[in-house]
Amino acid sequence: MHALAKSTKTHMYRTFLATVATALSLCQIASPLASAAVTQNTTPKPNVSFTFDDGLASVRTLAAPTLKKYGLTGTSYVPTGCVGMVNVPNTCRADRDKPYMTWAQVQAVQNTFGWEIGSHTVNHYLLASSDASDGQPNPLTTAQVRSELTKSKSALVNHGLKVQSFATPYGDYNMKTLAEIAKVYSNHRGFADVGMNDWPYNEYLLYDIQITSVTTVASIKAQIDTAIAQNKWVVLTFHDIVPANRVGLRPAAPSPGRHTYSYDYSVDQLAQIASYVQQKKAAGLIQNLNPGSATVSGTSLLANGGFASGISGGWTTDAPTGVVADTAQHGSFPSPVNSIRFTSTGGGDKHLFSPNVPVTYGTKYALKAFLNEVKSTNGYIGMYMDEYDAVGNWISGHTMAEERSVFAENINTIYTPTSPSVKSARLQIYAGGNAVDGYMDNVQLIPLSTSPAPTNLMPNPQFDSGLSGGWTTDSASTIALDTGSHGSPAGATNSISLKSTAGKETHLFSPRVPVVAGKTYTLTSYLNVMANGGNTFDYYIDEYNASGTWVSGQYKTYYSAGAKDRTVSYSPSSANVATASLQVIVPPVAGAQAYFDWVRWYQN
Repeated sequence: MHALAKSTKTHMYRTFLATVATALSLCQIASPLASAAVTQNTTPKPNVSFTFDDGLASVRTLAAPTLKKYGLTGTSYVPTGCVGMVNVPNTCRADRDKPYMTWAQVQAVQNTFGWEIGSHTVNHYLLASSDASDGQPNPLTTAQVRSELTKSKSALVNHGLKVQSFATPYGDYNMKTLAEIAKVYSNHRGFADVGMNDWPYNEYLLYDIQITSVTTVASIKAQIDTAIAQNKWVVLTFHDIVPANRVGLRPAAPSPGRHTYSYDYSVDQLAQIASYVQQKKAAGLIQNLNPGSATVSGTSLLANGGFASGISGGWTTDAPTGVVADTAQHGSFPSPVNSIRFTSTGGGDKHLFSPNVPVTYGTKYALKAFLNEVKSTNGYIGMYMDEYDAVGNWISGHTMAEERSVFAENINTIYTPTSPSVKSARLQIYAGGNAVDGYMDNVQLIPLSTSPAPTNLMPNPQFDSGLSGGWTTDSASTIALDTGSHGSPAGATNSISLKSTAGKETHLFSPRVPVVAGKTYTLTSYLNVMANGGNTFDYYIDEYNASGTWVSGQYKTYYSAGAKDRTVSYSPSSANVATASLQVIVPPVAGAQAYFDWVRWYQN
C-alpha cells in the first residue's frame, strides 16, 4: 500500500467498523438473547424443524396455513433484497422465476402464524465462493460479507421482526465467513451439511435434510422416526411449496450447492409430513422447535464469561503475553466486541483459568464456548475441567474438548461431576503446540437436569472405620490400615496399605454387595501404586448365589503405576448371582507397595 493511500483507507475502514458496530448494536437490542437467560432444552429430546429458504410467496400462501392446520410452525429465511419482488421474472438471485413475499406478508408469517423469521442475507450472494455465470465473478470481500449480514438483519428488525437465526445462501461458507456470521446471529444452518443434530448442538453448524421434488414423504417419515429413536434434532429444508401439478416442471437454477432437479415440493406432501409430526407430537414423542429456540440455554455459573471486563471476575492466566483480552470484535453473538486471544509458538501450554464454582454430584452441566481458531500449525486450543473437594483439594481432571484445526464453532459438551466428593470445579482453557492463534468468547457452565445421586453399595468405602465393616485380608501383617494421608484426595487420611510378600500372593477382600442379573455396575476406587516390583496389582470380582456359595469370578484389570481413580464395569454373569465382592490382588514379589482407598460401587 502506498503511503499516501494508507491514511485514507485506514479512515474508511474505521468508518466501516463504526457502521458495523452500530448495526450490531441495533441487532442485539432486538434480540431475545440479550435479555436474562431462559433455561431451555436442558435434556436431549427428539426435535423437528420446518425451515424454508428464500422468502418465497408460497411461505405465506401455502406453507404457513398448512403447518398451522396441524399446530406447527416453521422458520422462513428471508433475503431482504428480494422482499416485494412479487412479479416474475425478477432480479432476485435466489430464483428469478419465483414471486417473493411482501414485507406485510413476512410480518404476517411471524405475527399471525407464529413463525420464526431468519436472515438469508440481502442479495443471496455466495458468501465464500464465486460464480461468474451468475454475475458474481469474484468472492465477496470481508467488508461485503459483513454488509450482507448486518444490513439484512437491520432491515428485518426495522420491520418489527425478531431475528437471531441465519442460513447461508446455497450453504456456501468457510471459517472466515462463519466467524462473521457468529458476530451477528445466535445460530447458523447450512445446506450441504446433511444429517441430524446431536444434543447439546453446535449452533453454528446445524445439519439439515434437503427436500427436493424427488424426496418422498416416506423417507421424511423415516427421518422423523430416527430422530425419535435416537433423541436427535432433524431440520427439514424446503424452498417453494406448490400445487401437486406444478412439481418438477422446471429444474433448479445451476448454482453452487444446487442439484439439477427442482426444489419445488407439493403442498399435499407437506401436509402429509405435518400430519405425521402432529401425531408424534400429540403422543409426546417429538417437539416442533425452530432454530432460534432450540439452543441449550440457562444461567451460567461463570461470571464475566463474555469477557466484557477482560481477564477479571475470577479469571486468571499464567501467560499474560499469550492470553490477552481482545476488543476488536473477534467474539460472538450477542456481544462480539470482547473476547480472549490465545497465541502460542511452542514452549509449553498457556492457560486461562475460570473462577472456581460450586457444582453438585448428580447434576449435569452444559459447557458452552465460542472458539474461532484462525491459525493452527500442529497447534491446539482446548478445555479441561479440574475438580476439587469440600476443602479445596484437587481430586481429578478431565479434557472436555480440543480443536486442532482452523475452525469457527460453538464447542458444546456436557460435564458431570465424577463423584460425591466433588464440590467445586474450575475450567482451564489451554493453547499450545507449534503455532496456534485463536479467540474464545461466551464461555458458559449451565446447570441442567438433576438426577438423584446413586447409592454407593460399598460399606466403609473410605476406611474411616479402619479395616472393618466386612473388609478382610489374608495377610494382616502386610495389608493394613494406614493413617498417613496416602489415600484419595477426597479424604486422604485413611487408606489401606498394600505391601507385597515375596513368593506369596496376598489379597484384600471387600464386603459382598447385592447385585441383580441383567444390571450393570460401575466400580471406581483410588489406587496409588508406589512400586510394583516388576509386577502388577490386579482386580478380581467374586460372585455368590443367594445362599452365599461362590458361583464364579471375573478378572477385571491390572495396574502397575500411578495414583488415580481406577474404574471398571461389571455385570453379573448369570441369574444365579445374588452378591459380589472385589478382591485386590497383591503380587507375590518383593518390594511392591500401593495404597488403596475410596471405593464406589454403583448400579448404573
